[in-house]
Amino acid sequence: MHLFLYSIWIGILATAVMDFIAWLRATFFNTKSLNYALIGRWILSFKDGRWVHNTILTTSPKYGETWFGWAVHYLIGILFSYVYLQLNLYFAFQYTILNILGFASLTTLIPFLMMQPALGFGFFACKTPKPLNSILNSLIAHLAFGFGLYIAVSCLVFIYRS
Repeated sequence: MHLFLYSIWIGILATAVMDFIAWLRATFFNTKSLNYALIGRWILSFKDGRWVHNTILTTSPKYGETWFGWAVHYLIGILFSYVYLQLNLYFAFQYTILNILGFASLTTLIPFLMMQPALGFGFFACKTPKPLNSILNSLIAHLAFGFGLYIAVSCLVFIYRS
């Protein structure tokens, strides 16, 4: 039970760091991040029996898609945190920046292989105008999540050992 509660705190903090870095990138480098309303639209379309879209951009907006998409974004961060902590328990590896960033980089496989194709953007964003930019932006976002995960886990370990 403690692991699940820790995952909530860690996941929220790590996702917030990811969002802060996305805001910095948007502010200083004019880099657009994912519109989480599209994730909300995608999931809310499940009730209509629609799992895959030609492109989510042409699918009619759904009521509440923005807040729902943001909630899903944070729930995914909590889930990834839980998975990381479970892996750590199973394999008993050290909490290091390298293994956390390695884990975070592996989490990009979820959008590359599942979400982007379902949204109509193709595997590894191959149907977007600039697939390599999309891949790079996803990788940076997930590494930012990993950095937040490292900060949150480090704080938790420090508190636990004190």
